[in-house]
Amino acid sequence: MYWFLMIGLFLLINNSIGCKRPSLSQIAAQRDFRLEKFLGQWHQIKYYTNEKNHNPSDSWVDYSQFFALDNCINRHVLAFGRARLPNGKECFSFGPSSIFAYDGAKMIVETDDINKNTKVNWPYFILKTDYTHYALTYTCLTKGATRYDPCTEEIVEVFSRTTTLAKKYLTELDNYIKNILCVDLTKFEQNIFGEKLCFPDRDDRFLITMDDYRKPLLSLWSTHDYTNLLNWQDESSSIYMNCLAWNPMRTNEFCLDCSNDFVNGQIPLSISEHTKNSCEITLCVYLISNSHLVLCSTNSSFVTCWNTRRNLCLLHWKADSNEICYMTTNEFQLDDEIISGSFDNTFSIDIVGTSCRSLWYICWTTQRTKIRLVVSHTDRIMGVIPIEDTHIVTSSVDDTITIYQLEDRNEILRFDTNGLIISDGTLHIFNLLHGQIVLKLHPHTPSITAINVPPN
Repeated sequence: MYWFLMIGLFLLINNSIGCKRPSLSQIAAQRDFRLEKFLGQWHQIKYYTNEKNHNPSDSWVDYSQFFALDNCINRHVLAFGRARLPNGKECFSFGPSSIFAYDGAKMIVETDDINKNTKVNWPYFILKTDYTHYALTYTCLTKGATRYDPCTEEIVEVFSRTTTLAKKYLTELDNYIKNILCVDLTKFEQNIFGEKLCFPDRDDRFLITMDDYRKPLLSLWSTHDYTNLLNWQDESSSIYMNCLAWNPMRTNEFCLDCSNDFVNGQIPLSISEHTKNSCEITLCVYLISNSHLVLCSTNSSFVTCWNTRRNLCLLHWKADSNEICYMTTNEFQLDDEIISGSFDNTFSIDIVGTSCRSLWYICWTTQRTKIRLVVSHTDRIMGVIPIEDTHIVTSSVDDTITIYQLEDRNEILRFDTNGLIISDGTLHIFNLLHGQIVLKLHPHTPSITAINVPPN
């Protein structure tokens, strides 16, 4: 037992002696680093620093950073920061830092605040990251540091895409920090996050859609209630939209890069989904003729029609100027598809036209009746023949022959003559029951202008 303890103590001493702080040239950064995947928001989980003026009691809380690509040619990155003092209620901003990433994960912090324009040129390395969960960064603050010596002032930070980091990722990073960077894990300080973050977490509250890059029309949507918040269109019709970028410091601002190679404008969006009245469904009514279609009214004066089988909104329209609290439905079966319609001022009487050349008079009040007003040809009527005071036969320039029942003015038969009504002196005899030619005569050379058939 004694020898086992001595061997373990020897290995422990040897391991502590063998872990030597690496120089900048010995620190390996992330291989095959993808900057575009690293960009975005990161929350600081914990950090270590040996700065001379560092006071742990003054450490910031709710510390987050947002990395945004400023220029893709020289790989210039801006790092925006937000945090809160330990006993402070309001968040404050710092930076943004100006970072150049032209050497992969081995970056250079040109200045820690572009507003001060003070050059620092700190080495900034992304040591390990999987882009979606964790990132381990190393910053050397030593003035005039060389690549052959360890940094005397440094910062090691552990970041996460969320305010927490799973134990399996922390264990992997802790092993790297302890065995490669030779930093005592007990010297790390934990970052504390409250319920309200200084940097709004990625909650995808807004969505911008562009119908066509050649038509500069933008629509802003709220994913909170799926309503349209704002529509904006550029005054010029010849400008193409190439890209759009959100302001990482203000989530209600964005800018556009258009075809004339400059930022066309920064548009502040004063509207917010928190101040906008929420849209609520006040009533739903199923259609009688189609059980999987339902009409729903809202408190924003809209009526929507939904397909309950496919969970799709088929159409919606603004039916009133106030909240709709009552809705009823009534249906009439007409002869064909409705192609036009008009209501009176009280919405009690409706006249609609169908694709069968019919006009219908519909009363939606207590009578709930429908009357066909007229049904006719699409062109001039050239002949009318009554049949025993019960029916009437009409012919038209549109090459159709139609038989109507006079009692209810309904069309009972209609057929197309296929262009046979011409001025060539021919006479065609049709079977009206079947709509077919039974006899063709050619009694005259010029056009036939009149026909008379004896009663017998």
